[in-house]
Amino acid sequence: MAIMEWITIIGIVVANAVTLFIFFINMNIKIAEINQRYISLQKEVTEHKSDNKETFNKIESLLTENKRDNKEDHGKFFDKLETISIQLSNATKTIISNNPK
Repeated sequence: MAIMEWITIIGIVVANAVTLFIFFINMNIKIAEINQRYISLQKEVTEHKSDNKETFNKIESLLTENKRDNKEDHGKFFDKLETISIQLSNATKTIISNNPK
């Protein structure tokens, strides 16, 4: 092979090596940007959670208090439903026993 062929081959190898090197540098830059965005997003989510934690605790305490306050009313309501159920059952038995076939 002549010297020009060797120079051409070496030039092609060097050009490909430089191209691959630049490609990997660009990929590392893109990966670093994505990691930075991820860290930023994770920080925002953490801040959002901490900002809303107090609100959720207030809502939970309000629901617990409401449940406690309405416990007696719910008991009365279920007692009335039980009374209605017994009356309907008795009325059904009466209708069935008074209706001879």
